[in-house]
Amino acid sequence: MLRRYTCSWEKTKQQLQHYRRRIPEIPPLYQIVYHSRDDLQYHWELRFQHQYGCLRDEVLKTLDEYLNCGMLAHGAARVYCDGCKHALLIV
Repeated sequence: MLRRYTCSWEKTKQQLQHYRRRIPEIPPLYQIVYHSRDDLQYHWELRFQHQYGCLRDEVLKTLDEYLNCGMLAHGAARVYCDGCKHALLIV
């Protein structure tokens, strides 16, 4: 949903002065999922399928969405002020 806010650009700029983009590829959980996601399917069949059944597609889809979250290449949001027409890219 796109929301429009009327605001003072200078006030908003001061509030966002300390804004730093989240870098999703640094945390250890991201690194584990990134490096092990492809092996999960293979090892699941060998080790867990006989006890827990097939690996559901939702699991792999959720891992893929997690890896894409926060990446500028996969989308971002742009907010702007109707009053002064300034815009800000939020990643």
